[in-house]
Amino acid sequence: MTKPLRRPNGYGTIIKRNGRRRNPYEIRITAGFETYIDAAGQLKTKQIQKTLESFPDYNSAALALALYNENPYDPALKNITFAQAYDSFLKDNPSFSEKNLSKYRTVFKKTASIHKKQIVKITKQQLQSLVEKEKTETTQNQMIHVFSPIFKWCVEKGILKTNPAQGLYTTAEKTTTIRTPYSADELKSLWRALPTMHYIDAILIQIYTGMRANELLTLQKDFIHLDERWAHVFGTKNENADRDIPLRKEIIPLLRRRMQDNDSMYLFPSKTKKEAPITYEGYVNQFKKIMVALNFRHHVTHDARHTFITNADDSNINKTSCKMIVGHARDGVTEKVYTHKTMENLISEVDKIKFF
Repeated sequence: MTKPLRRPNGYGTIIKRNGRRRNPYEIRITAGFETYIDAAGQLKTKQIQKTLESFPDYNSAALALALYNENPYDPALKNITFAQAYDSFLKDNPSFSEKNLSKYRTVFKKTASIHKKQIVKITKQQLQSLVEKEKTETTQNQMIHVFSPIFKWCVEKGILKTNPAQGLYTTAEKTTTIRTPYSADELKSLWRALPTMHYIDAILIQIYTGMRANELLTLQKDFIHLDERWAHVFGTKNENADRDIPLRKEIIPLLRRRMQDNDSMYLFPSKTKKEAPITYEGYVNQFKKIMVALNFRHHVTHDARHTFITNADDSNINKTSCKMIVGHARDGVTEKVYTHKTMENLISEVDKIKFF
């Protein structure tokens, strides 16, 4: 057997441990240095080594050591799995919105095959394969947009040297999202079913205010002013999403009932956590039950907001007012400086909208 070449300083070593062992070849790496005074009073330095991993034969150990030097990692972190990295990443980002968290939870459920896999052993090819299992461009993009920041975080924490999620791409054909506003007859059906079905009020409030679903779910009671007919929405979609909105008279009773029904700070609280809003996933499940019961299967949650915008446009309300109400970005110098409209003006504009 040819004697292996001497490895460079700091590269690491391979030793064979004595005795009958399943994995006798052990990789050891330098974890630091310790200084001490010897018996002669001389300052000395000794190397502190850590065991990285053990292997059944020399060649396997040599290959692993070479791979380690290409992509070094902290031995204390080498066993961290994708599931553990996912949990730690979310704890490190407590400001994520519920909608964003819902996206992460959805992707995580689809990645069971790598939950227990060590982060350092996950390859770009494996991630690309998970992306390509999804059938639509939207869901493939969602996978990529979740993988990328998680693995970037792993690089920042020193778990990885490079981000295997860089360069992931979609393979599904591009799809066009079709928004379908509620028709006048469908809107009347929602009002008729209101007394018998939980969460129909959420759909109606969304239709009559133009709020995004997540904005409605995180709406706080202290920021709803029923007598003055306005509420403050803590939107995060863009710089105009955090805004004050006018309230139509039709939904005042719905809001009042919700505000009196529970002692949570949220209009739509979680069933299990008093001081937390219902999750977006939880709301979608309730929404789907309503759509099936009313045979409105073609609708998605965003259609309520789209109904407001469509009817506002059909009713010829001031376009800048509409953008201010729904929290759309405003273009041009005129629109950007035209922000002096009072809530009274916005209430007047929203009252012009004809829904049926």
